[in-house]
Amino acid sequence: MAFPLSRLRQLFRRRRFEADMAEEIQSHLERQAAANRAAGMDAEEARYAARRQFGGVDQIKEVARAQRAGVLLEQWAKDFRFALRTLGRNPGFSALVVLALALGLSFNAVLFTVANDLFVRPLPAAAPGRLVVVAQKSPFIDYQIPVSYPDAEDLRRLVESDVAPEPDLARVYSGLMAYREEVVHLSDVGSGTERAWVHAVTDNYFSVLGVQPQLGRFFLPGEARAPGADPIL
Repeated sequence: MAFPLSRLRQLFRRRRFEADMAEEIQSHLERQAAANRAAGMDAEEARYAARRQFGGVDQIKEVARAQRAGVLLEQWAKDFRFALRTLGRNPGFSALVVLALALGLSFNAVLFTVANDLFVRPLPAAAPGRLVVVAQKSPFIDYQIPVSYPDAEDLRRLVESDVAPEPDLARVYSGLMAYREEVVHLSDVGSGTERAWVHAVTDNYFSVLGVQPQLGRFFLPGEARAPGADPIL
């Protein structure tokens, strides 16, 4: 919808708008008073009758101001100035308000970050929509049990086998990897010991995710099965 040029002028020429509005209302009142005098009223009676016939001047002005472009911004500016004056008269209350706003904004930022990481932002994988979790279902309770490492290796061999005893597995899954979260203690000379969460993963962990290292390399096939193998850096 096009924005009329007259309204744009009104937005930046408030005083002119107020003067024009007062002049227009006065013109209507004078014309009505002249009509009343022509009908036989004296000057004073014609003037009062014109105001009654025209209606409440202040109410009409408020309606015209409400229809003028930018009135909402002006009202917000008035409310903002009033809030500043109120806060300036009570510094203690002002500090409490600022602290409450800061805590609320910080909490919202943290909550959004957590929700974005968990529910909105996709996993850093080549095809996150194709990833699924394989778990065991308990026969006694409605709870999923993580698959043991030997079972995961058996499933992986079935998936990667060219002649799989379960052909449906090969058609559904393109790869199967396993990982386990655990806590380790990292120590360094002079810096003490720190706890850290790490993932113990199979050698095809990164290849199934479809990611590439920025430096160095990931695991090669079979390195996870080599006892005493050198660490990969």
